[in-house]
Amino acid sequence: MKLPRIAILGAGPIGLEAALAATQAGAEVELFERGSPGAHVRAWGHVRMFTPWRMNVSARGLKALAGSALPPQIPQLDQRPTGQEFADGYLRPLAELPAVKAVLRPHHEVLQIGREGLGKMEYPGTPGRADHPFRLLVRDGEGRLRVHLAEVVIDSTGVTGLPMPAGSGGIPAPGEAAAADRLVHGIPDVVGAQREDYLGQRTLVVGGGHSALTSVLALGELATEAPGTRVIWARRTRKSYPARLDDPLPARCQLEGAANELLQSGADWLTVHDEAEVDQIERRRSGLDVLLCTPDEPISVQVDRMIAANGFRPERELYRELEVHECYASAAPMRLGAVLLAGGGDEAGSAIELLRSPEPNFFIVGAKSYGRAPAFLLGAGRRQVAMVLADLGLEVAVEDEDEVERWTAVGASSAAAPPAGVG
Repeated sequence: MKLPRIAILGAGPIGLEAALAATQAGAEVELFERGSPGAHVRAWGHVRMFTPWRMNVSARGLKALAGSALPPQIPQLDQRPTGQEFADGYLRPLAELPAVKAVLRPHHEVLQIGREGLGKMEYPGTPGRADHPFRLLVRDGEGRLRVHLAEVVIDSTGVTGLPMPAGSGGIPAPGEAAAADRLVHGIPDVVGAQREDYLGQRTLVVGGGHSALTSVLALGELATEAPGTRVIWARRTRKSYPARLDDPLPARCQLEGAANELLQSGADWLTVHDEAEVDQIERRRSGLDVLLCTPDEPISVQVDRMIAANGFRPERELYRELEVHECYASAAPMRLGAVLLAGGGDEAGSAIELLRSPEPNFFIVGAKSYGRAPAFLLGAGRRQVAMVLADLGLEVAVEDEDEVERWTAVGASSAAAPPAGVG
């Protein structure tokens, strides 16, 4: 059987694992990454993950790395790494494996995907489209454009490259663009590299998820050092956080519990506006005037800086010429999106039928397959990769969690005694 050419988009945790598994199965692979491997993870590198090392690495990856020139750096499987530790200790060695490095195309951005010789309206929803290879328009690091062909596309580009705007309704607020020098999306390193930007300042944090909780609690640390540090927290809800004691991720429970305590504490450095969203932003010479809309009356706040932690959304322009059926709420593949909306969480997406789209041989995996839903875990992404490759007729070993411990020990031994020729 002629094995398909597979184009994998995104050299993050799931894209690297997919490239390794596909090359081991003998497929012809190209792994496109618009920046450098693991760049999205490094962007929040100062944040400690909810999940321990054992949930973030694979037996396949550790086995391939055992005895390699760049062994993984995993202190203890039950410790939780920061994003930077995860990228340096596992993703970088994975990207340096000869099998992966040979297919990796760093600084190659896929701009658009279509079908060779077809338009979107030809052969809609029929296998006839699969007879025409995918056509990928790619821009390299020198700005040159080139077309690459593939029979299979696996999109693992993630979501953190496209943060949600700060404004109400999922659209930018008037004045948001002009405030860009004082507005940060995601989780800034407020107690580390960006400490001086927030110490003694008034900061508006917008959002009610774990990213917002992380920033509010970090700013609270600064407030204990510099009394002038003030935080205004705008949430779309007024509910407390679950903080379930049976949460399989204890660190998540601890974060939510700390947030609940803070909401009840009446801390003098914190002002909370529930059921509030950003209506408009006005850039002033000394800061920002932000108008919050609430069910009662508008609230105007004056701040020095603003953190928009409203979540992320998938980049959909890549495949607008393909027949991709998406959930209207989450932008996940439709069937998986339905499971997520019905309350499916960490283990959702564990069936190949949930990943299928009317577009044959096009798959969205990893965090992007969850769209705007925040429940994704790396283990789910690795299972998705195995299902997709098996669906293509490739032989892929099923991941065994017990093997992770075994190959971690082997890797530690290799790190203590590097292979010949490695200094």
